[in-house]
Amino acid sequence: MRRRLAALLLAATASCSDPAPAPPGPAATLEPVSAQDLRFAAGPEAVATLAVRVRDARGRPVPGVTVRWSSESVGLEPSETLTDAMGEARATWRLGEQVTGALPRRAEAIVTTAAGPRVIGFSARIDAGPVVIATVLRADTLPRRTGLVLEVGQRARFTTFGRDAFGNAVQDAQAAWSTADPSRATVEATTGVVTGVAQGAVRVLAAIPTASPVANATILVVDRLRAREVAVGESWSCALEPAATIACWGARFSGAFAPSDSVIAPPRVAPTLRFDVLAGGAAFACGLDVGGGAAWCWSARDTGVVPPTPAVPVRALAGGNALVSLAVGDAHVCASTAAGAVRCATLRPDVARDTLVAGAAREVALPARALHVTASDSIGCAATGAAALCWTVAADGVGTPTPLAGAGSPVRVEASPTRLCVLDVGGTARCAARSAAGIGEWTSPWTEPTARIAVGTAITCGITRDARLLCVAIGAGGGGLLQRRDFDPPVDRLDAISPDGSGWRAVAVSDAQYIVAAGSAQATPHACGVTGAGRTYCWGANTRGQLGVPNAETCGTRPSIPCAPTPLPVPSARD
Repeated sequence: MRRRLAALLLAATASCSDPAPAPPGPAATLEPVSAQDLRFAAGPEAVATLAVRVRDARGRPVPGVTVRWSSESVGLEPSETLTDAMGEARATWRLGEQVTGALPRRAEAIVTTAAGPRVIGFSARIDAGPVVIATVLRADTLPRRTGLVLEVGQRARFTTFGRDAFGNAVQDAQAAWSTADPSRATVEATTGVVTGVAQGAVRVLAAIPTASPVANATILVVDRLRAREVAVGESWSCALEPAATIACWGARFSGAFAPSDSVIAPPRVAPTLRFDVLAGGAAFACGLDVGGGAAWCWSARDTGVVPPTPAVPVRALAGGNALVSLAVGDAHVCASTAAGAVRCATLRPDVARDTLVAGAAREVALPARALHVTASDSIGCAATGAAALCWTVAADGVGTPTPLAGAGSPVRVEASPTRLCVLDVGGTARCAARSAAGIGEWTSPWTEPTARIAVGTAITCGITRDARLLCVAIGAGGGGLLQRRDFDPPVDRLDAISPDGSGWRAVAVSDAQYIVAAGSAQATPHACGVTGAGRTYCWGANTRGQLGVPNAETCGTRPSIPCAPTPLPVPSARD
């Protein structure tokens, strides 16, 4: 009897227990199981497993739910998976070896619910691996090539740019810095800050433990050329030094033959002579000796001789200690006297002897005293304060001076083959196009009061009375010279403060222009200036070393290469 009652009691207890668990409801939520923010080093092992869990409205895992996977990049597989008994779904994300950019890559897991899609996001950042090869660059915003020029006493931070074994870029890797010659430049071992010590080329080295060979770059330390005046031609430049000597560079002088990893001091022309005035044309430069006794001229055209032969000045005009100013055209030189008279003589190259032959001096029949004289191609011009007049110069004599209509009452006049500019006593600058058809309309290139002006075929530059340098492009031809690294298309006006902060006191512009033919640039302009502190800088084309620094960024080899917009220091001269 007792056994029977126990069996009945056990059956009653079983009949009162809970029923079997009900299956989970439809998908309602999606949650991450694996980490959402991932970070890897570049390499084949950069693989991640992404996992999510689907739950119903009561928080129970839901199996058999389709989870869709998507990524902004390839490498996420499969595109769909079903959740398992634990409600989990997984996908493999192969991130690869290449770093595509600074932003992290992103992936998503998506589940559709009655309330709409539920999304879980994942991100992965891939870091470049150890640097295996690197180079040295300047850390500021200067273009790479021009940034490798450093002045004596100047400090600049250098950095590294390298790549890992997979080709990923790595900037500013930690390095131990040194220089090959501390007598020319020193560097702070941990920061890469280089200080120029003495003129010359020097290697800056950055030792990165994982990189081979040692990263390095040759920088050019320049002791700035001091000058009073500058003159430029097709692919050369000259400066009148404070000691009354003249140094020239580019074309036949030095820069065209200089190795790219060297500093070549510009040679002095006729170092035994002393000059008061310097002027230049396309292929010739001239200097007026101290006291105005004579105008001496020499060829600046590249002779193709390596090493170059020294330029030999010839006496082109005798002055009787009366000459005070000088101007040079394509094949002639003109000078004015203290009394305001002007005389001109032709210049002809003697190729066999690599020198010049000067023609007879011819007086110009001006109606008034010349205050300033200029020259270009086959003309000479003078400003008298009442008018600007121009005349032709040829082997058989000089033409009759012709007033420039609309020029006003200038005290200074400048000319190029395609342009004329004048300055009046109030500092107003006006320019007009010049062609065989005549003189165009006179317009002001800028409104600022101007102290002096220089005009080329492609650009016009002036120095304002507050010592700023202004340059404007003439048509499309001068855009290259005015181009700045951070402007595209090129700017059409340059308003430059001098690199040493002392203002500008002299500027010269070449007559070359930016001519594109058959996909290549045939010629490009350059310019040089002297700061208020007497330091010489050049910028623009550097096709023949006319900027004074051989490894500076150049233009002129093809239209896509801009001119160097950064004024570069010219090395100090030598006898």
